[in-house]
Amino acid sequence: MGKKNLYVNQMMERKENFADFINGVLYGGRQVLRADMLEYLSCHSGTIYEENGKKRVVERDADVRMKADMGTYSLIFTNEAQDKIHYAMPVRIMLQDALEYMKQVQDMEKKYAERVFARLLDQFGRCKKN
Repeated sequence: MGKKNLYVNQMMERKENFADFINGVLYGGRQVLRADMLEYLSCHSGTIYEENGKKRVVERDADVRMKADMGTYSLIFTNEAQDKIHYAMPVRIMLQDALEYMKQVQDMEKKYAERVFARLLDQFGRCKKN
């Protein structure tokens, strides 16, 4: 897809165009999403895991990914340009989403471990004083 992909991605990287596209496709043309509500997100997703004693890497890159702050919640949109029907595209998108969820879970686990460790240190400090 080469040149076409580059043109489409450069056009969709403009927040105004991205918002217009989302409004047209998801909201029937109503102006729900504005450019100032969007922020760029990394298009790279990946993880390292161990299988049969060997470290493996799974990584994928999206074309354009943005996050919309809707006040009480956020939405994440990914745009993938293609010029031919590709029946595996939904699987590719699900894999990218799964990798993003895995990263979020790992981040939460890390924060939880840090909190537990801080509590243990705090309790240890109190025990030492007594």
